[in-house]
Amino acid sequence: MTKAELIEKVAATSGESKSAVDRVLDGLRGVMETEFKDGGTVFFPGIGKLWVKEVSARKGRDPRTGEEIDIPAGRRVKFTASKNLTDILKNN
Repeated sequence: MTKAELIEKVAATSGESKSAVDRVLDGLRGVMETEFKDGGTVFFPGIGKLWVKEVSARKGRDPRTGEEIDIPAGRRVKFTASKNLTDILKNN
């Protein structure tokens, strides 16, 4: 789903204008950037949470060549689904 498709569906579902939904999504992105820089967690009730995890350096493989590569340590965003979302996925 593209951003435009998301905006259109949220606007249709919520009754808000597309420009209002676009502003909310941009604001949400700003909040998430700030939280993630500080190592915080962003909760979406009924959906799940996004959080930052520190990962250590490790070895990997280039899928095209099979050559071993070094993957550097860093921070990654992780998602944990809520029980509600997990139940919805199991029942469909």
